[in-house]
Amino acid sequence: TNYQDYLIQKKEVDLDSDYLAPAMIPDEIKEASVFAATTWVCSAYCDVNIKLSSTIMPLPNEVTCNVHGCRDEFLEIGDMCGKPEHQGGGAYYLGKASLQKGWGELLELLAKAGPLLEGLHIDGYGSGADKKSILKSAAALEHASLKMSNGIDHANEVIHPYSVLINASTSDVLCTVNVEALAMGKRCVLARHPSNNFFEEHFPNRCHFFEVGDAVGFCRAVKDALAAGPAQQLPDVQRHALTWDAACERLFCAAEVRVLSGRYQRPSEAAASRLAYRLHQTTMKDRLLLDVIKGATLGTKTPWDEYLNEWRREGLGKLKVQARLMERGIRPVHLQEHERYILERIKELSGNMIPGSPSQRGRTDGDTSAAARDTSVSTEVTDGELEQASDRRRGG
Repeated sequence: TNYQDYLIQKKEVDLDSDYLAPAMIPDEIKEASVFAATTWVCSAYCDVNIKLSSTIMPLPNEVTCNVHGCRDEFLEIGDMCGKPEHQGGGAYYLGKASLQKGWGELLELLAKAGPLLEGLHIDGYGSGADKKSILKSAAALEHASLKMSNGIDHANEVIHPYSVLINASTSDVLCTVNVEALAMGKRCVLARHPSNNFFEEHFPNRCHFFEVGDAVGFCRAVKDALAAGPAQQLPDVQRHALTWDAACERLFCAAEVRVLSGRYQRPSEAAASRLAYRLHQTTMKDRLLLDVIKGATLGTKTPWDEYLNEWRREGLGKLKVQARLMERGIRPVHLQEHERYILERIKELSGNMIPGSPSQRGRTDGDTSAAARDTSVSTEVTDGELEQASDRRRGG
């Protein structure tokens, strides 16, 4: 899932919502946060990171390869393209009713195309949070029309007669709806985007491409696809490319470790990867932090006050107990006694050295007189020695 793109696309701020964070956080912070978290987890747990397309951010030890297949049911539907119940035409789009899942791009292109797509009708199938917004935008179209119905399984018999899937999405990493439509023998109208490189490489005769945001190119691609006629069974080579057997073969090739770190046999053995693993394990063991992460990533309101109060009641108390235990371990009883003895001696010495201190004021008058006499004797002896030294110099 291209989480970075979803977060950046969410620009509007609903003041009535209790959860404003995604719309208010700058795009740079969103991108940096998702990149840091993804790199962290991939470094901790993966030797090789296989990207379905280059739409995703750079990852450590990455390989880009579509390792996705489709159910046999879709291929079997494609094998029956020649039957009358599968003969028809028309265009459709199927996906979750979210503006970030291709509906926003489709509505924008239909509006920009204007009279170039006069009379075009598209059937849409999807359920989700943005369905009302999609219906409102579809009702405002003046030339083309988009009829919105509830979401159904892509293999539903209602889908069988359509000949063209129109998917303008640029937020997918690799859209499985495209895989399934091609397996059923349909043509696809797709944006020329990294997420669609696999289809452009393997199905150039079944896909009609337009540049992202190019309404004129979009109109040309839609008309060419519709003019190609009803759905047709895929050639054997292209059919095989959509099977899970072929997807597994691609997976085996992509999963080979190609990047070695020095003497290590696996990238996850490197010191940085082991550190990332230990940090992630420690973080996920913290229930409070784990709940906060879940609340943020699921897009629901996080009860910060409740979390903080709980942490003050439980977490902070545990930290205080751990701090006291650590203090005992670092400073055992005999060291504490020695520390107290040193402090007492320092206090005593400072009292003797600083005039007017309590220790000096506690001295008796007798002690003071004795000290004075000692000083006087010392001074006399010193003067006599000086006179003798002077006489010796004169005699010499």
